Amino acid sequence: MMFSDSRTKQKATTGTVLQRLAQSDQTAIQDCIETYGDLIWALVRAKTASSEEAERLTSEIFNDIWKCAKLFDSNKCAEKVFIAAIVSRRLIVH
Repeated sequence: MMFSDSRTKQKATTGTVLQRLAQSDQTAIQDCIETYGDLIWALVRAKTASSEEAERLTSEIFNDIWKCAKLFDSNKCAEKVFIAAIVSRRLIVH
């Protein structure tokens, strides 16, 4: 029984974070925050006047990432580049 649980867990983490988000993999949400949170925070904080504003924008960006995950194509760019583009777009609109 332990073996099958471990295989299920391993299967759930197959693919990039964005691919997993697009497939509604619940573990991908935390992985996205852990993997890209510092990058997003640094980019946002550099362009905002306050921590409160940065927190609001960061939350909006994670929402944008979740919405755009299905558009990601690993043949066109790296996941980090795709996410940085989402951040840039949000900061320009801001």
